[in-house]
Amino acid sequence: TSIDVKKINKDIISIISGRTTIISEEFLREASVGKVNEAVASLMENLLTSRQRELENSVRNVLDWGGTSGTDTVFGVILGSHLMLIDIDYNSNKNEGIFRL
Repeated sequence: TSIDVKKINKDIISIISGRTTIISEEFLREASVGKVNEAVASLMENLLTSRQRELENSVRNVLDWGGTSGTDTVFGVILGSHLMLIDIDYNSNKNEGIFRL
């Protein structure tokens, strides 16, 4: 069974209009096609490279965004990373994954 990431992204984008701020809508649209700003890219890089001090700084930087936007973003990056790692671990011997990009 595979998860169609592009379809999920498309579905999310199709329902966000008016449910968040215009800025958040644009961030989500860009992220759905793999485009993120420097702060999110830094967070993702530091999460993968296990540099604790840099990771903590990246998390704090993103958490400073808006009312809940930063928390939502950090949660999304961590959840996405976790799901990808589970997929890699589970399917490492099968040479396949559940995520279809």
